[in-house]
Amino acid sequence: MKFVRIFFFLLLFTAAFAEINLEAAPRKSIHSIIYSGRRWVNLNDVARYYGMKIYIKGNDVYLYSRYYVAKFNTKKRAGSFNGVNLYWFFSPVKYKNVYYLSIDDFLYTLDPLLRPRSLKGKMVRTIMIDAGHGGKDTGAIGANKKKEKDITLAIALKLRRKLIKLGYSVRLTRGGDTFPSLEQRVSLWKNSRPKPDLFISIHCNAAANRKVSGVETFAATPLNVPSTGDTKLNKTVSGSNAFSRNNNLLAYYVQRAMAKNLPYAADRGVKHARFYVIRNVSCPAVLIETGFVSNWAECTRLSSNVYQEQVANSILRGILNYAAQVR
Repeated sequence: MKFVRIFFFLLLFTAAFAEINLEAAPRKSIHSIIYSGRRWVNLNDVARYYGMKIYIKGNDVYLYSRYYVAKFNTKKRAGSFNGVNLYWFFSPVKYKNVYYLSIDDFLYTLDPLLRPRSLKGKMVRTIMIDAGHGGKDTGAIGANKKKEKDITLAIALKLRRKLIKLGYSVRLTRGGDTFPSLEQRVSLWKNSRPKPDLFISIHCNAAANRKVSGVETFAATPLNVPSTGDTKLNKTVSGSNAFSRNNNLLAYYVQRAMAKNLPYAADRGVKHARFYVIRNVSCPAVLIETGFVSNWAECTRLSSNVYQEQVANSILRGILNYAAQVR
């Protein structure tokens, strides 16, 4: 086992992770180990670094302070941050009676959530909204026969109206019942002038089990870590865009707003996947699953104009909370 001392100073992070600014962070060291070919950071050091404490209860590991609570589990990747469900890339490991967190979870998820202001300087002015499916691609067919493509477009148009009212410039990948391919949706982002500062892809979910319901928000999976649905790491797949820290923060704020403000919506958490559109645009991006159309009650809500407005308002709130932190 090889031990390495890491000094999280501004100069080191600027060289390795140019987007990270640690000027406001306490200048303390965090030790790391190489374990099973991956780097892990000492959670005791992480706790001291942020002025937090550690609490262990069975397989659950809590990192907490007056303002924040991050929950991990040594047996599964499901956890939470301030009550919002999310999935870490890896479960913490215990070595010589010390708990360690993967460097990827620390850099891409935990640190942005604890210090969102570290991402300041990336102001949000222009937003691209991507209504999933369309045209010949209906998407999922709901329990009440409603089509996913119609629901996503309705929510996208409502969100667009709200953003414009607040002074944002908004682009759409589709404004009607058309079918831009995944490549065309990314090209629309690339060819926009100015290029959008955020990419918001809106979808509905479906499952064979019609009892399943809830909302979830996806950020692109970084290179060399597993997506939430992966059972093991595949090192040959592509990574996310260059905004992993921003992606995760944006996904968190959107998921928090939906879980808090949508009636009856179960919090299925912040997750990671390698969806084409969110990993191929060069800006912070998320893909939002607004509910399960395979569930009768949820599909009925998603088909109503009132609930679509609530979904749009929730996504808007998440975007505004994110934008306030990075301006």
